[in-house]
Amino acid sequence: MASPRLNKGLLKRYWGALEKPEAVILSSVAAPRVTAGVVEWLAQQWDLFPQQVQATQRQCGVINGYHKPEQLGADRWAALIAARQLFQGNLCVIDCGTAVTLDLLAKAGEHRGGLILPGLQMMHNALVRDTAGIQNGGVAQAEDGLMARCTSAGIEAGTLYMLVAALDRIRADVTASLGSECRFVLTGGDAGRIAELISFTAEVAPWLVLQGLDIMAGGQGNVLQGDAAVA
Repeated sequence: MASPRLNKGLLKRYWGALEKPEAVILSSVAAPRVTAGVVEWLAQQWDLFPQQVQATQRQCGVINGYHKPEQLGADRWAALIAARQLFQGNLCVIDCGTAVTLDLLAKAGEHRGGLILPGLQMMHNALVRDTAGIQNGGVAQAEDGLMARCTSAGIEAGTLYMLVAALDRIRADVTASLGSECRFVLTGGDAGRIAELISFTAEVAPWLVLQGLDIMAGGQGNVLQGDAAVA
């Protein structure tokens, strides 16, 4: 399967009319050719080459818990840095995106490691791609009860329940392992949807990765929604 290409039209639409920035900081977990396309566009548009974020052993008060620090995703690293500055105490940062990542951050800034789960869309796509007979389920309709009455609604509800159940169990284990209270922070595109269904209270911080990048660049993490247009 060929790796995806960057749609440079999106960059032109969202960034083309902006004034030339002083610098660009880039966090990317996309395919290498997509990241290379962004770098190329920045060079052509503004004659700028971005600082590409990579997780390190220690930065902004966060101590990386990975045996090989550079293997921690740049987005997870940025989210941890933002969480460390914006919240207090023991933290569990859950990024609900294409994949769902979970990272534990002790109150002193020590990263205790994390987990990676498939996200809602990823689970949905796997079911549709690999299971015969459910490709044409149609558009999901609102359901009155627990059990779905069409294939598409069944997939949507089933994947949602899987993820919520996993997070509920993980929450219990995380709390037990810390031996003290832990604050849960949800970010990413599905954060609001997940927050409504989990059995525990969580802060929703949709722009945590971008806030982390801002902090890395010397800011205070004050990122507005409009800044996330191509996130």
